[in-house]
Amino acid sequence: MQTPVKSKFSELLGDTRFLGVDLEKHVTIADWENRGKRALLTARRWVYLVERMDEVDLAVERATTLKPTQFKLYL
Repeated sequence: MQTPVKSKFSELLGDTRFLGVDLEKHVTIADWENRGKRALLTARRWVYLVERMDEVDLAVERATTLKPTQFKLYL
C-alpha cells in the first residue's frame, strides 16, 4: 500500500481508496488499486460537489438502469 499524502485529516474509503485533506485544505481522493489515480479538489470545489450529491446520485442511478443521462457537473 502506498503512503498517503501528509494530511490534517485522512480516512480510508473501503479497501483501496483514501480521502485526505492536506495542510492547504485540498481534498484528495486516491485509488491505490487503479494505478494510484487521484482526484484533487480545492475546498470550495469539494463543498460544491458535496452540495450536489443528490443530483450526482440520481444521474448514476439513471445511468445504471440504462436510461438516457446527460449529466455534467463543472467543478
